[in-house]
Amino acid sequence: MIQTGNIGYIKQQALKHLQAMTNNPSAMFHDGQLEAILELVANYKQILVVQKTGWGKSAVYFIAYLRSPQANRPTRSGPRRRTNEPSSITRRF
Repeated sequence: MIQTGNIGYIKQQALKHLQAMTNNPSAMFHDGQLEAILELVANYKQILVVQKTGWGKSAVYFIAYLRSPQANRPTRSGPRRRTNEPSSITRRF
């Protein structure tokens, strides 16, 4: 559930990210984009955005990631190790 005190802050930050991504200070969200971001960030929902090409699906996921706790984790630096083990994406469970 979205905490009402955080909604305004999340919206403000999401809009800032959108305007920076597009290099357009007057950029606004398409219908449904901000709602999808709020579901991902504030409600921790899993969603699938299905819209026409050029609507901004990638922007929804990218901005939601920037607002998530995972985006604030330190990243691993240095060369990646090669292993024979398949990635978690292709691993069969």
